[in-house]
Amino acid sequence: MDMTLAGQIIGRLFLSYLIVLIIMLLISRFNMKSAFFHTHRWYGFIALVVVFLLGISSHLVSKGLI
Repeated sequence: MDMTLAGQIIGRLFLSYLIVLIIMLLISRFNMKSAFFHTHRWYGFIALVVVFLLGISSHLVSKGLI
């Protein structure tokens, strides 16, 4: 695996995590402890995977690979 590809995947995972954490922070009315708890529940992980896959698929579509 190319290091650039690995960096892009790790970066997308990190940004997906931050997006989900910010959404959970808004839902929990800016209670960081509650937002952190909700992010690490099963629905937080599902949201993380969905956001990650949407980012990957939009990149692939824009490049014309799909």
